[in-house]
Amino acid sequence: MGFDQIHLTVVSGGAILGILFGLIAQSIRFCILGSISDFLIYKNPTRAKMWLIALLSATITTQTLIHYNVISPISSPFIDIKVQWFASLLGGVCFGFGMSLASGCGSRALIRFGEGNLKGLFVVLVISFSALITLKGILSPVRVIFLEEINFSISEYSDLVSIISSFIGHEGIVREVLIWFIFLFLILIIFLSFFNGKNFNRINFENYFFSIFLGFLITSGWFLTGNIGFISEHPDTLENAYIATNSNSIESFTFIGPIAYSSELLMFWSDNSKKLTFGISIVIGTILGSLISALYRKTFKFEGFTSSTDFYYHMAGGFLMGVGGVTAMGCSIGHGLSGLSFLSTNSIIAIISIWIGAYLGLEYIQKQNQ
Repeated sequence: MGFDQIHLTVVSGGAILGILFGLIAQSIRFCILGSISDFLIYKNPTRAKMWLIALLSATITTQTLIHYNVISPISSPFIDIKVQWFASLLGGVCFGFGMSLASGCGSRALIRFGEGNLKGLFVVLVISFSALITLKGILSPVRVIFLEEINFSISEYSDLVSIISSFIGHEGIVREVLIWFIFLFLILIIFLSFFNGKNFNRINFENYFFSIFLGFLITSGWFLTGNIGFISEHPDTLENAYIATNSNSIESFTFIGPIAYSSELLMFWSDNSKKLTFGISIVIGTILGSLISALYRKTFKFEGFTSSTDFYYHMAGGFLMGVGGVTAMGCSIGHGLSGLSFLSTNSIIAIISIWIGAYLGLEYIQKQNQ
């Protein structure tokens, strides 16, 4: 397969994966913020289970690909010998707090935009601005020179399998044991959900089934960019390359960086160095998938801001998510599903911080509304 064909395959595959993600997430109301608020505030674990099931599904299938050398995660920013704990912590809290103010994360903003919600479009635009100034603009020196330099190094890569294997050896056996342990844990959750003596809940069954499928989409992204899109010798650089990715590394679902790159592509369309990439196609596909689902379910509706306070909350939330997502090198989907499927310690720190930030944000909003 030629270079151009690989690029087209990766980009087209990303669009298909994005459409499927948008369709499913819109139809089952998959939302990380919703999981956090339902679980921590309203004591309803249903959507938290949906996230957990999607995560376990993604982890099982991703680790299986790694175990059989189908993909190599070591080029990913989620896996490194450096644990950038401070950037993950600070960025995660900022992102989580902003997610609460903006009524959802970056992926949720794209889905709301597909549903006709103009607040979602506004949040996407603010995210793209704040993410770009953090990636390449005025805030980038602070991120690179200060925040990312606060870290500690380990002798092995910073995923749980590598860390455990550094003490007991036998990396293949450790990974295989973890795969089976996570698989049994997933089966246990499903068993407790549907065979606990209560009446069968068809809606929950469909939600959990589609959550498992969301996990497969995460792994499909890794396979598409890390196997199909990988070439051992780029025709220009003669080095290893991952075709049609912004980071030139293996990629899957994450939204803050791709939202920024999408706006950059639109602004500099005539610049031949700016190309349609896997991440950008995921963004476009997610909007289209949400639109298709909303039209099919007859939930498409134009909606705007209800008050000036609503406007300010969404503006501040989008800004914090852009800055926080770039600083933490991932969002609630990027770390909460993709990064954790690699068992990344940076992602563990980041997702805990995102949950903490979201909880603080929800508490703040509740106090303001009293």
